[in-house]
Amino acid sequence: MKTLTCGPTVRTGKREEKVRTWMLQTGNPRTSRVEGFTLLELLVVLAILGVLLGIFSLGTGSILSSGDLRLAAREILSEVASARGRAAGSRSEQVLVFNLDENRLEREIKEKGGESVSFRHGKKTVLTMPRGVVLVDIRVENRGKFQEGKAAVHFFPNGCLERMLIHLKNLKESAYTIEINAVTGQATLYEGYVDQEEEM
Repeated sequence: MKTLTCGPTVRTGKREEKVRTWMLQTGNPRTSRVEGFTLLELLVVLAILGVLLGIFSLGTGSILSSGDLRLAAREILSEVASARGRAAGSRSEQVLVFNLDENRLEREIKEKGGESVSFRHGKKTVLTMPRGVVLVDIRVENRGKFQEGKAAVHFFPNGCLERMLIHLKNLKESAYTIEINAVTGQATLYEGYVDQEEEM
């Protein structure tokens, strides 16, 4: 379908004339209204998105509340590496206390007189276990297994530490065992509860 439109003016002799140009009309000539979404369609889409978001958040919430063992293991290993580095760097014995009753780690420094003082002027709490993760027990070389109270692990100025096995579990009864080598400080992570009593 062709439509006639008037374009710019052109001077021809003494008078100005409008130049006529032909243009093709695009689109569907049968529909004259502007296309778009109705309010009802938008509300239906928003309702579906709300339901999907609710389902997704329930699924993630239950995963996080059941306890992230990998996160807890990474945080413990980070604290162990940090304490080992501080002991070697400051040439002073460091102590990392596993408080099994309160489910947290505490950092201490050994002073020259042999007395432990808290790190950073009374701030002893270093790391509280993530929600849903429990410190089950810790086995320290030559001192046995601690299932309650506090278990202190010593880090020496030469970079060595006491060999240990740390057992974690979450609300789903999944368990991790962290083994830390006394000489190298290298950690091995096992899925499940692994006890090596005969070796320690």
